[in-house]
Amino acid sequence: MNVQVGDRFTDQGFEWQVLSHPTAIHGAKTLRARVVRPGLPETEREVTWLAHERIEIRRSPSVSE
Repeated sequence: MNVQVGDRFTDQGFEWQVLSHPTAIHGAKTLRARVVRPGLPETEREVTWLAHERIEIRRSPSVSE
């Protein structure tokens, strides 16, 4: 899974944004990261995914100067 800080995804009908770099745990079979609903800091939570699980992420295009 190639999840990066700033990526957004939808889960349970809400959009979430990744706040921390994902960490591999349990022999790299599970990934863990901090996420938040954009604009709602009180919704910050930790989420885990199985490494083989697919999520659809949206990434902002990088800005080159």
